[in-house]
Amino acid sequence: MSWYCSIHRLLKEWQRFRKLKIGNTNGIEFNKQILKTNRSNWLIFIAFVLVAVFHHFFSYLGHYGFDDMEYARAAARLAHGEFDAGNHYSFRLTLVGLTALSYKLFGINDWASALPPLIFFIGTLALVYRILKDESGPILTIGLALFSFNNWTFFYSDKLMPDVAVTFFAFLFCYVIYSYKYLPRKMPELAYSFLAALSLFLCFNSKETVVLLAPLVVWLMVTDLVQKRSGKFWLQFVGFGLIMLAGYLVVCQLVFGNAVTRFNSIVANSYLNSCSYDQQPFSETLKRITFGLAKLFLTQDMLLGFLVVLLAFFFVPVRQLLKLADRKSFFIVSSVVLMFSANFMSISVTSYIPMCPDPRHYLFIVPVVAVAAALILNDYLRVFRFRIGFFIFVLIAFGFSLFLKSVSGYHLYLPVLVAIGCIVFVRNQIQAQRIFAILLLVALLFQSADMFIYARNVNYRKQKEIVQRELIDKNQSCVVITDEVQKRLGNYYSGFSPEAICQFINFAEADTFHFHKNVKKMLLNNWYTRYLSGMDDQDMPYYATIARNPIFKDEKLNLSIFELNKIDQRKRIFSSENDFETAKPCWTESSNKSKEQAYSGSFSEKVGEFSVSCTIALDTLLSDSTGQLVISSKLKIFAVNSSECNLVISIDSEGNQYFWKGYDLSKYVKSKTSWWTASLNEIVGRSEIKKNSVLRIYVWNNKKNEIYIDDFKVELFSVTK
Repeated sequence: MSWYCSIHRLLKEWQRFRKLKIGNTNGIEFNKQILKTNRSNWLIFIAFVLVAVFHHFFSYLGHYGFDDMEYARAAARLAHGEFDAGNHYSFRLTLVGLTALSYKLFGINDWASALPPLIFFIGTLALVYRILKDESGPILTIGLALFSFNNWTFFYSDKLMPDVAVTFFAFLFCYVIYSYKYLPRKMPELAYSFLAALSLFLCFNSKETVVLLAPLVVWLMVTDLVQKRSGKFWLQFVGFGLIMLAGYLVVCQLVFGNAVTRFNSIVANSYLNSCSYDQQPFSETLKRITFGLAKLFLTQDMLLGFLVVLLAFFFVPVRQLLKLADRKSFFIVSSVVLMFSANFMSISVTSYIPMCPDPRHYLFIVPVVAVAAALILNDYLRVFRFRIGFFIFVLIAFGFSLFLKSVSGYHLYLPVLVAIGCIVFVRNQIQAQRIFAILLLVALLFQSADMFIYARNVNYRKQKEIVQRELIDKNQSCVVITDEVQKRLGNYYSGFSPEAICQFINFAEADTFHFHKNVKKMLLNNWYTRYLSGMDDQDMPYYATIARNPIFKDEKLNLSIFELNKIDQRKRIFSSENDFETAKPCWTESSNKSKEQAYSGSFSEKVGEFSVSCTIALDTLLSDSTGQLVISSKLKIFAVNSSECNLVISIDSEGNQYFWKGYDLSKYVKSKTSWWTASLNEIVGRSEIKKNSVLRIYVWNNKKNEIYIDDFKVELFSVTK
């Protein structure tokens, strides 16, 4: 029997060896598959990075000309060792400091300005990749695409604005918490709590909107404490956060003599605008917190990922979500909490002021939602009910976008509906993921393609080249009169140097500017920067409208440069102002004088359908030498609800009206229940004016909104032939 037992043992050993060999072979194949997936996913990530770089170099749209130029100026000053504590933009040091370093290394130019936001954008992209790198290629593609090809994320990827930095540091905080809770720990617990606190501190030094992260921090902390876990981590986190904040305040006290200098600067630089909800009727706040933000997300292509997150609540158990049981639950709950915070959270401690509905303020939510949506699609895209639900959600978004007459309906939601429709009956999960990822990528690239084409048509780099070649680089003393954005860009091109030989001023400054005799006066008319400045033809001064014989003109860019001999070639032939205190010649009697609101004095006019009219007989005012008549009108306007109304200029002869123009006044009203100035010019050729003509100027309130006007001024100028 001994020999039988020996043979039996040998056979068992042989079987064990074969199993071990087969197991090792399968393990090797599995490892090879992982390596192959990681390699392909790495290439996908690199492809997205290259697209961002390509976007900057081949479709750079330039600068907005307002906030971004403030950051550029602050960075330029910091690069020269100066810090403007009176400008709250200077305190956003992650962007301003990195840009100052970039200016030191590369000079003040567009590449140096675009480098910091590109770094933050690629950094956020890398964090999304780190979370999804072990998923299939299609799921990684979906996550990266939902983040980077979000219309506004992609747009701001190379813009000198702090919102890209806020996005990076806010998402870094989420990544640190995610790593601590759901990944094998590679560092001591103390390191995770320190990095989480540091992320929020750097976010605070990027922009004050870090306050919108507070509800998420509280939610995560309370969830853990209720479940009696991670108490030490959160205690350390709070401790590090308080130490960093205290250190910040101490440094401010030592450097500026006031620990709260930054906050005083914010208050000092605040201004009345459409988002000053504390100074407007509560109805405006109600609009903002009920449907305002949802409408913004819908029409600005920021809603798609969140539709997937909402759909997940029909499939993921609520208990699993509340306990943050896995990483999918973590990102779903984080998305929802951040969305609620963005919608309802006040950015003021003294009044209830929700965040302004501007897409850039909410970019920090996008990567969180992108990761959540990718993880949800990975688990549930194979489920038929999920596909149908997803189709219905996107169909509803498509319907609302059509109702709101938004191009997003056809540019985004319809292509996504097609993408979902193509996989509804596909049973193979991997195949469905691949088809959907490809079609979703194509749908999202539609917007990027539009942006690319628009940027190529605007051709910012050529605009800049013209301004530098025709004005700045000629080394001739000159003053360039232009719109506000072009003025800021011109000073930026000159490195913000106070000794710049070519000085840029805006149209309003030109009215009181002291021109030296030996300095050329140049007029720069640029359609694109004028559009960014919010100026229409009627907002331009008359000399900019009638300028002829340019010394340079690019018809494709609609950019012209003129040399001016005299700024004011007009002769005032009529002037009258109605303050509604007493009756005025040439003005019809007001039947709606009101004491409810008044800009000056005691009375204004509460406009019914038509306001008072300034009526002027033109024959006695115009001479044979008159070549053009400039009609200038200026008034104060106060809107309680809607500001929709028009200023009308009409001319008739012997009862027959032959000239009529209406100008929208709502563009001048930045917020309700405050007084705003509307000012515009209209030029009429002398040959167009018939005999016995009568000019009438009035406000037409065709929807009978509650609107008040005051200090209504009309001036007429004659321009010699």
